[in-house]
Amino acid sequence: MYKTHAIILSISRIRDNQTRIVMVSQEYGKITGWWNKKNITGIDLGDIIEVLISRDGGKNQIKNVDIKTPGWGRTWSYVRIVAFLETLRIIGKISIEGMECRGLYEDIAEFIKYGKTEDINNGHNTIFQMRLLKSLGSMDREMLSNDPILRYIYDNISHAPLSRILSSINIKTEHISQIHQINLHSLYMLER
Repeated sequence: MYKTHAIILSISRIRDNQTRIVMVSQEYGKITGWWNKKNITGIDLGDIIEVLISRDGGKNQIKNVDIKTPGWGRTWSYVRIVAFLETLRIIGKISIEGMECRGLYEDIAEFIKYGKTEDINNGHNTIFQMRLLKSLGSMDREMLSNDPILRYIYDNISHAPLSRILSSINIKTEHISQIHQINLHSLYMLER
């Protein structure tokens, strides 16, 4: 049995009394856990939780969940929710089961907490996704063309504190669009 902090990436009800929860943690990377209770209330996508898990027959059985920080605001706009869900989906794609990912977890937690107090837009999500993909080494610098602004962002995105990057975003729409296309290409290459 072990206890860890994790961020909920997806929740899927399999049967009436069984729910699959996919999370990412600092120590264990992506974890797929099974909750064997009829009703699962109070937790939601993006929540930062403390979870107690036991290994039972090759499965991670969730014994207890304690919410530390709710993931998304109930008053968010539709566009903001969709952008947040897209980011969670990408995190689910790039995180690996059993691989420690302390920096990834810390960035995700900081991004979620930032989104609780600040308005996150498409530019924030795109830049955050770029940071995640670059940290995994799955982003090709050559795809940035010869644009000095894009190269500057790429070269500095991993070193600067995430809160500073998010609070100073003032990037042209065309650059956000190009970064988004590069992010999609990087994801495609990861899934091959």
